Amino acid sequence: MAVRKTSRSKPPAPTPVGDSPAGETPSGRGAARRRLLDAALAVIRQKGYSAATVDELCAAAGVTKGAFFHHFASKDALGVAAAEHWSAITGELFANAPYHLHAEPLQRVLAYLDFRKELLRGAVAEFTCLVGTMVQETYDTHPAIRAACAASIHRVHLAGEAVGRQELGHRVGIEERAVEPVGRAAQDAVQA
Repeated sequence: MAVRKTSRSKPPAPTPVGDSPAGETPSGRGAARRRLLDAALAVIRQKGYSAATVDELCAAAGVTKGAFFHHFASKDALGVAAAEHWSAITGELFANAPYHLHAEPLQRVLAYLDFRKELLRGAVAEFTCLVGTMVQETYDTHPAIRAACAASIHRVHLAGEAVGRQELGHRVGIEERAVEPVGRAAQDAVQA
């Protein structure tokens, strides 16, 4: 007997990459939550946070509205969780990116640029930053989402700053801890 597949039974492709976190399997415990988070990444990046409805998110995830409210108290709670999910996925993507394999700093920077260029393939909704999109739209109206997006952006900033300090220290032959005050002074000047 053939099984008829419907759009509700087929989960969306993971966005952008990555395996299910520990304890989650495509059909096991936590699968509906993961599918809702993946659907949020796709739908919000395509339509924006305000335009994305709970019904659309459920349809994209292939779950019921009851499943949505089992995992999230509100659409705002999903927005916060989606920002955290985005951070985990993109953090892993960048941590495992091939540009890290280059020992020479110039080659690493060039490989980083190639990596970023590869990310910009496809439609805008496929490569746009979820937290950048959400924070612009929800800044004044959804403080919890604003805070989750800020935390995500801050994590990326700190990771980039650490790599920059390490590269600067490598280039001029000094230890990272000696470069740290320079990085802090530059950050203070930018924030002033």
